[in-house]
Amino acid sequence: MKKTVFCFLAIAIVSAAGFLPFKGTDVSKLQPVEVLVLQYKEGLYTMSGEDGLIGYGEDVLSALEDLKVTASGEVFLETANYLLITEDCLACIEELSDFLRPACQLYQLEGEGVLVSIAKYLENHPSDITLLSYKQNMSQIPRLIVQGEVYRIAGE
Repeated sequence: MKKTVFCFLAIAIVSAAGFLPFKGTDVSKLQPVEVLVLQYKEGLYTMSGEDGLIGYGEDVLSALEDLKVTASGEVFLETANYLLITEDCLACIEELSDFLRPACQLYQLEGEGVLVSIAKYLENHPSDITLLSYKQNMSQIPRLIVQGEVYRIAGE
């Protein structure tokens, strides 16, 4: 009985002192990402998401780190449903798979335009290729062609 009481007393003291290794996250500071875009332009990788999230770097990981550092809160990539990637960045998919969930749908981005409402379009035009399926058999990624504010999937 004395050992049990001593155990509970020790736990209470450690808890009260704040020495337990638990750290909470303020949910209001999370910035969930639904669409992540990776491009390579003028010698720099550009990674962007919604709400003006943008990061630059000489490699993919430094662009991702810049995206996280410059964000006004904590970037939450586990919510990303779509990864839009240009052809010259296809070799970077392996690096990104450590940060995105396996069910994240892949699209090869072509053209330039406004991607403000792209999530709604992609929701109605799902990709059969996910990060996991691409890693397993390197399937052909559907091409998403963007011209201004007009989007279309090649072959549809």
